[in-house]
Amino acid sequence: MKTIADPKLDVFQLPKFWEDYKHLERIYRDKAFASEYQPIVSIRDKETVAFEALARFYTKGGNIQPDRAFTLLHNDPGFFFEFEKELKAFQIRNRPDSHFLFLNFDAHVFSREIHAEHWSHVLRDEKKIVCELIENTDYASVEDSKFCMDHLLELGVPFALDDIGGKNNLFCFEFLKGASYLKFDRQWLKILREDSSYEEILKGFLTFAKKKNIHCILEGIETQEDLKLAERLKFPLGQGFLFKYGILQSVA
Repeated sequence: MKTIADPKLDVFQLPKFWEDYKHLERIYRDKAFASEYQPIVSIRDKETVAFEALARFYTKGGNIQPDRAFTLLHNDPGFFFEFEKELKAFQIRNRPDSHFLFLNFDAHVFSREIHAEHWSHVLRDEKKIVCELIENTDYASVEDSKFCMDHLLELGVPFALDDIGGKNNLFCFEFLKGASYLKFDRQWLKILREDSSYEEILKGFLTFAKKKNIHCILEGIETQEDLKLAERLKFPLGQGFLFKYGILQSVA
């Protein structure tokens, strides 16, 4: 899941943004949440080992794209936190049975003690949860992410670093210290097709992760060619539409 703060709204688009914001308020008020559970698969045997919960935003007239929805929510931090509390409760309540569940956490809703108190209560009582940290490029978000990471480590909740190598990702070595999973952005598939020398960077990551007992996930696997590349590089886990579409849970 990717979020973009400070969207620099076009004034001519304000009526549409306001309309979408009102839709988000209705979703929250009516608890009309929806989530797709996308499988995370073992590259070796193609068995599902976990699911990632991906929020979906349906309206009477269609839907709001997740990037757009989270852009709007970023601009109202108080509402964002309240919305996420209800959304995460929905995603946990409707999770597929017996598998690990990856939950996306934006540090903006896990950056204060009042946030930590709530999430600690939720995560302490749940089993097989992995918190997927969404990284942004602004410094404040790096500090917020560290606050979130420190509390997860204290709770003993495993976390994943998301979108490594992605366009909006700023890699930070400090976050590697406690990470249980590294998720590599689909951009790696594109760049490796253009220049195979980048494989050396990935090989280094994979060697390091193996020594530190960190699980690596390659995102965006959509073709047999992508899968063969993941197999050749010996990625343990993969995610993408090649395997199968996710399970959709929603409230009308």
